Amino acid sequence: RTTIVDDPFMAEYEVNGRRTLPPILHSHKPIDVLVIMLGTNDLKKHLNLSPQLIARGAATLASDALRMDVWRSTPRVLLVCPLNIRQPPPSCRFAYSFDGGAAKAPACAKHYRAEADALGVAFLDANEATQIPDPRHGGDGIHLSAQNCADLGGAVAAKVQEMLTGSFDETAHDTRPIAEYSSLPVADGKSPRISQK
Repeated sequence: RTTIVDDPFMAEYEVNGRRTLPPILHSHKPIDVLVIMLGTNDLKKHLNLSPQLIARGAATLASDALRMDVWRSTPRVLLVCPLNIRQPPPSCRFAYSFDGGAAKAPACAKHYRAEADALGVAFLDANEATQIPDPRHGGDGIHLSAQNCADLGGAVAAKVQEMLTGSFDETAHDTRPIAEYSSLPVADGKSPRISQK
C-alpha cells in the first residue's frame, strides 16, 4: 500500500511495500516482467513525504527487485507513476488523510521518470493514459474507476509488450531445474522463458 514507509494508522496488516515485495516475488518466480505502481498512499498528510521522496521510495522497490534471485532471465521492471489524485469530498471518511495530496501529486511524474532513468528501467506515467474522475461526478477522487482500470491496463499491456518484443521464446529450453519452479508450466520438457539471444 505504501512504497517503503510504515503507516501508523494501518496496523491491522502489513502495508510497507519493502517488506511485502520479497515474499510476493519469490512466491511467483520466475518473473519475466515486474510492474510497480505504488505511491498514492504515500501522499497521505501524516506521512509528510515530498514528491521526490515518494518517487525515491518506488525506485527503491525497483532496485531491490533487480537484485533478487527471482528472474527467469534478464530483469525487466516497469516503474509506473500513479494517477494524480483529487481531493476527496467531505463525505469521504478518509478525506482528511489526503489533505494536500492532490496539490502534491502532479509533481511526482518527473521524479519517477528521473528515478527510472537512473536505474535503467522502463517508465510509464499513468496520467498519460487516464485521469481519476472528478468526485463531484462520482467516486472518491482516490480510487480508479472501471474505465480508469481499462485505460491504464491497456497502456501497461502495450508497454510490457514493447519491453518483451523480440525477446520471448515459448519453445526455448529453460536451463534451471524444473523442481526449482514447481508452479512453472512444463510440456515435453520445455517451458516458456525469456530468450538470452
